[in-house]
Amino acid sequence: MNKKHRSTKHIETELVQSLHFFDKETGGIIPRIDFSTTFVRDKNYQPSGDFIYAREGNATTAEAEKILKVLDKSQDTLLFSSGMSGLITLLEVLESGDHIIVQDPIYYAISRYLEYICPRRGIEISRIKAEEIYDAKKYIQKGRTKFLWIETPSNPHWITIDIQKVSKITSSLECKLIVDATCSPACTSNVLDLGADISFQSTTKYLNGHSDSLGGALSTKRTDEFWDLIIEARNYQGSVMSPLNSWLLIRGLKTLFIRFQKSSNNALLLAKHLSKNSAVEKVLYPGLEDHPTFIIAKKQMTNGFGSMISIKMNGGSKMAKKVVRKVKVFLPATSLGSTESLIEHRKLVEGPESNVEDNLIRLSIGIESSEDLISDLEQAINS
Repeated sequence: MNKKHRSTKHIETELVQSLHFFDKETGGIIPRIDFSTTFVRDKNYQPSGDFIYAREGNATTAEAEKILKVLDKSQDTLLFSSGMSGLITLLEVLESGDHIIVQDPIYYAISRYLEYICPRRGIEISRIKAEEIYDAKKYIQKGRTKFLWIETPSNPHWITIDIQKVSKITSSLECKLIVDATCSPACTSNVLDLGADISFQSTTKYLNGHSDSLGGALSTKRTDEFWDLIIEARNYQGSVMSPLNSWLLIRGLKTLFIRFQKSSNNALLLAKHLSKNSAVEKVLYPGLEDHPTFIIAKKQMTNGFGSMISIKMNGGSKMAKKVVRKVKVFLPATSLGSTESLIEHRKLVEGPESNVEDNLIRLSIGIESSEDLISDLEQAINS
């Protein structure tokens, strides 16, 4: 259980102590994992506790939701079995004839799923480029457009969208603003404070931060009929995050701030170093002053610019593939926001239909020695 947690000035303290958690029965300071799938009723056949059946939730997941609710400053937070299951649940509440607006490009799996499911559901999609987001008013159909979905910084070019500016447009037209904040978690950008109605995140990334817990989260600025429908859809689908993944998420959240700060510092060092390498055509990092949205990122990302860097190599696809093959410290794997540094040739990962440039390498910078990471990339480029 939670003792009513103390009033603190900093969310870091809340996360490290899991909201000052201790178990009333055992005195343990770490939440227990609730593996039960069903729960007894009392003599009147009423639920004896908060849960009836694990398809709708469990004590460990509820504890993780409480913590993330504090981090996101949300009125309510729901955890899902994956980021994609959170998106699918969100789409489940839409009806045939509804309209949504989606930033282009966004994370490729979300983009591909929208292409797959929306025509089958009779949902119309308008895709607009990042630079057109601020003209979203001309795309919103009042009463029909249910939400505008943006991703900031956007994958893999790391364009930062001014959330406050966009929210003024959507709120005036009764269109929800949903922000994929996977790459800008609330330790650096609180998207709900900035004007988003709902925050979406893959908890697999920064929030867990150890590459061992799959999950997704939706956090809402206010509970309303739309949010109630999302809760109902998750209950029927059984897409709630598992107890073990929830427990690992709680563990990961304890070190979110220091992990994010360290990986951001490493990433900025690497980005500046790679910008001076003649083999590199362009470095894309929101914390570099020559990035086209640096001013927005500086205003909006107040505790670091994150770990994500993309580099375009001189020498095209051949050079990019060579670097990915030659690294010895970086791991060739797909994900981001974890303790270890990852590298990938993004075009190969997304597939032949991808619009990503052939010479683009995506890096997720971890918390290792920055000297080791720089040395590894240098030897791979020069080999």
